[in-house]
Amino acid sequence: MGGRASVLPLRLTGEHGLSSTNYGLGTSSVGTFDAQGTLWLASIGGVIYFRPDEIVGVNESLPCAIDSISADGSPIQVAPSLTIPPATRRLEIRFAALNRKADRNPIFRYRLGGEQWVESSQLQADFTNLPPGTFPFQIQARLASHEWSAPVTMELRVTPQWFQRPLVQVAGFSLLLVLLVLITRFRGRQITARNQELEEHVRARTEDLARARDEAESAGRAKAEFLSSENGRSAPR
Repeated sequence: MGGRASVLPLRLTGEHGLSSTNYGLGTSSVGTFDAQGTLWLASIGGVIYFRPDEIVGVNESLPCAIDSISADGSPIQVAPSLTIPPATRRLEIRFAALNRKADRNPIFRYRLGGEQWVESSQLQADFTNLPPGTFPFQIQARLASHEWSAPVTMELRVTPQWFQRPLVQVAGFSLLLVLLVLITRFRGRQITARNQELEEHVRARTEDLARARDEAESAGRAKAEFLSSENGRSAPR
């Protein structure tokens, strides 16, 4: 299934030829379409009618600008390239549309790095826990049904914390590797010493068993010799 088509509203004002923009008659507005597709509206200034499909939007550019920036509530001076302090948790970027009239509400879209565009009617973009690196920030504005303005670009350099620096990470990895080698060697020596202890215990036990066996055999021979001599003495002559 495909996605829903985007519908862009068009705000009509006196600049578009309307004799009135007040359609509040009592508690509701009155309007209807006829068979030819003409929209009829009742306004304070009289009846207004037109064909919506014949309206051609004017390609009016609405430039925008970055108004202010703050990192964890502390303001940062706006510049084409900014350095964000390390350990910044929340970054707020406020922007504004230039030459905007009070009755015209612009639409903004912004993106950070290679991410997707984010459309918003708000005048602020918030980012949290940005990783270290360099990110281009772009902002555009437009009126409904008009083209997007030329993007305003600003480079953000997020400073890493001390433990996020490449040199520190390499040193930490090397230290961890050395510790693993030392632990492995220490454990190997423990195992070798334990094996030697077990071998010595087995050897001593084997010698004890062999000595006991020899003593038993010697005792058996002595007993046999004694019995043999006793039998010889008691034999009749």
